[in-house]
Amino acid sequence: MSRHLILKGSTWHVRLDVPKDVRGHPNFMMKKVLTKSLKTGNHQAAVDASREVLIEWKKRINEARDKKGLSSWKIHAEAKKQNLDANLYIAKTAEEFQKIKYDQLLEAAKIINEYGLKNHEREEALQFMVNNTRPKTTISPQLINEFERYQAKNFVGEKTASMQASHIREIIKYIDINNIGLTHDSVEKYLDSLDIKSITKRNRLFSGNSFWDFLEYKDKSIKNEPNPFHNHNLQRAKKGKGKDQKNSYIPFTQAEIEKIYKAAMDKGDTVLADTIKIAALTGCRIAEICKLTTSNIQKNNIVIENAKTNSGNRHIPIHPNIKELVDSLIKKSTDGFLISSSSGNKYGNRSDSISKRFGRLKTTLGFESGKVFHSIRKTTATLLQRAGVPPLTIAAIMGHKVNHITFDIYSAGPSFQQKDLAIKKLQFKFN
Repeated sequence: MSRHLILKGSTWHVRLDVPKDVRGHPNFMMKKVLTKSLKTGNHQAAVDASREVLIEWKKRINEARDKKGLSSWKIHAEAKKQNLDANLYIAKTAEEFQKIKYDQLLEAAKIINEYGLKNHEREEALQFMVNNTRPKTTISPQLINEFERYQAKNFVGEKTASMQASHIREIIKYIDINNIGLTHDSVEKYLDSLDIKSITKRNRLFSGNSFWDFLEYKDKSIKNEPNPFHNHNLQRAKKGKGKDQKNSYIPFTQAEIEKIYKAAMDKGDTVLADTIKIAALTGCRIAEICKLTTSNIQKNNIVIENAKTNSGNRHIPIHPNIKELVDSLIKKSTDGFLISSSSGNKYGNRSDSISKRFGRLKTTLGFESGKVFHSIRKTTATLLQRAGVPPLTIAAIMGHKVNHITFDIYSAGPSFQQKDLAIKKLQFKFN
């Protein structure tokens, strides 16, 4: 213990060399040595006082080492990114905007150092914080395997531990496929996509909460983040044909949408082809497209009205690649609607016959059941995100609620120029 003590004047200080492998961690800020005055000139009192200080320092060193390479950095980054994006959205001056962009780089550097990220993960952290490019995998398979071993060793039997790990793999797969973060909303969407009883969903949440406890054990900073598996109000799953499947839809690739469009054109079904093209280049739902009247086309905007929610009412800039099509549909319209429909179903749904034709066509092309017309909307959102469009601009185009009081109540939303620039990033090849 005495080897950690040094006498400066008449006062004893405690010191400890910081190992090279953790100096970049925010706990140490590149310091080579930690020192602290013990505020005593008595050697024995200094020895006694130094014990607690050294224990705390060594604990911080061990914590820094334990975090190296943990994939939980992605959860930590998600929370930081949401806060920065919110600030970016309300920036009023070029100086404020540049300051936030600098903060994005700074947070990326902090995460890289805090978690000791190397090679491709360093690039992933930087791209996510600065360019909105989400990492390919939210949680590494290795960490889930470690969770399984941890549970079997400390809390439950091997069979239960295996089941819990399987639940986590399923949740993470859903999140990665849909290109979303591990948040309360994403867990809720995952649960809504399951046609199972509420008690079975609770088992999923129990596994999720156990996993979150494990993450907090491995990464103490996770305790500062909200647990995405807490406070879910579970409803009984609907049965039969009317069950809610909206969150189980799988996005198409851009090439797949282009393939279906071409097949519709080859069949001579121009109405279906037009609907596909408009959906891909606006992000609109099929029902929204089929409800459009000629009066909903105002200057350079498609105006969505009478949506189910206030956020669903929106103005979407007309993509240059559908401007000619929209003008042609307006001229050809005989009933005031943009899209021609033979008739609605018994509930007055004008999109019903078009949706069914789409379903039959995509089935003959060999696409799986999870890929439906609504999947086009998911593809559009995904392509916008991957093109680096700010999340709040994407939400305004798609008609999604942001769930932030500043934006949902007080903000007028992104400008036409911001949305127009975003829409033009969509580059489908409809030939």
